[in-house]
Amino acid sequence: LIGTTIEDENYTFVLTGFQIDDASVDITPNKAYVAIEADLYDFWIDFDINDILGLSYLDTIGSAWADTVTLYMDVALELSGGEVTSEATQVSTSLSGFGLTVDYFPDSLEGYLAGWVEDYIQEAAEDALRDQVGALLAGFVEGLSADTSLGDIDLYTTLNKVDIRSTGIRITADVASEGADLSQLASNAGSPKTSSETPKWNALPDRPLAMAIDDDLLNQFFFSYWATGAMGGLEFSGTELALLSGAPIEAPLGPVSSAGIQLDLPPMVRKPTQDDMTTDMGIGELRFVVAREDGQIHDFSVSAWAGAVISLSNEGKISLDLDTRPKYIPMEVGVLDWDPDLDPGDLAALVRLMVPPLLGRASSLAPSFEVPPIPLGEALPLSSLEDLTLSLQDADFSFTEDNWVLLGASVLGAQ
Repeated sequence: LIGTTIEDENYTFVLTGFQIDDASVDITPNKAYVAIEADLYDFWIDFDINDILGLSYLDTIGSAWADTVTLYMDVALELSGGEVTSEATQVSTSLSGFGLTVDYFPDSLEGYLAGWVEDYIQEAAEDALRDQVGALLAGFVEGLSADTSLGDIDLYTTLNKVDIRSTGIRITADVASEGADLSQLASNAGSPKTSSETPKWNALPDRPLAMAIDDDLLNQFFFSYWATGAMGGLEFSGTELALLSGAPIEAPLGPVSSAGIQLDLPPMVRKPTQDDMTTDMGIGELRFVVAREDGQIHDFSVSAWAGAVISLSNEGKISLDLDTRPKYIPMEVGVLDWDPDLDPGDLAALVRLMVPPLLGRASSLAPSFEVPPIPLGEALPLSSLEDLTLSLQDADFSFTEDNWVLLGASVLGAQ
């Protein structure tokens, strides 16, 4: 606004200074639109008045102020061509505590100037609100659905619908994960797809940010991440395996020289079977290979479900704590290679006892994921906000009966 020049029939007005000491904004969603009320406190402008009454030598300077400038606007959002657009309607302003002073001005025009400047402040504020705030709101919605990455996997988002209700702004989107080289897998390899109904909006948590995520997306992500080879395996010495198992490995499996764990099938998630868990984690095939000091190899294939508690720290780190209680871990053990002098059934029974504590301790060695802050500023039309990010705070997770994950969180903005 600085430098704005307006020619009136009685003078030329040039804005030379602009200041707002503080501001507050209240955003209220209503049916089909968002109502915005912004209060600008201790509003102040400085200006030059030139060519008074057409006389080039007659100039003056002045200032105007208002204790509060209040702006009102309704904004409708629309999804068009995959982009969110905004339309501002019902824009209005009001001033309280308005005042004006000039070094010199003809007495006959003082009242005219005061009314003119008051109208100018309201019109300029309305124009700024109409041009900027609507675009900021549209950018905010787009920024919440920006593409992101977790580990080596990219998540791509396509907006489907934006709907405004009194409870908030509703966004529906398709998300796909990509990044793994699948060329070495069978042509029909993929993650499981479950049949389910999308949760009703009122089932989402009553939090500032609430999301419902189809378990198919989570399993697609785990499949993609597994296919990168990041879950390729963990190698242990005999001593390390004893520490992970919680006890020394004696005969017939021991004494152990080395051991290895790897996932030959991707993990998957489903709704939990125990109320104190967030989810059940499925292990399609975990290969557990133990080498004895005498060179004998024991090779086991383990399939199991284990309850897990998922948590997200305020720093964005995702933690997965597996339930190691044996009676809550349905498990099948196949024996692929074994000492011919031993009974494979006995070895399988021994492994069933070893796997629960082994899973619990080995999970701390598994790759960790971090949810990056949402780069909100990249979607906003103001360069001063281009580095603005939003991070999730105090997040909690739950599963619906139809295998959807519900996420509720607060958000923290940072620059």
